[in-house]
Amino acid sequence: VPVIASRTGGLPEIVQHQVTGLLVSNDAAEVSGAIRRLHEDKGLAERLGRQGLEFVRGGFTLADMVLRT
Repeated sequence: VPVIASRTGGLPEIVQHQVTGLLVSNDAAEVSGAIRRLHEDKGLAERLGRQGLEFVRGGFTLADMVLRT
């Protein structure tokens, strides 16, 4: 599933803009624009979802998070 996240807190650590998801400001117009973009570009939506999953599986397991903490 492709991710849309706002550029706040720790979200940009996980969501890399246009690589593992889309980062937007915390603004309704930007969020709705990102939703429209993913709805219209199925290839982008698939790629972001796949790359996001690979990124999280590669470095955000429970064991990885414990080691970094």
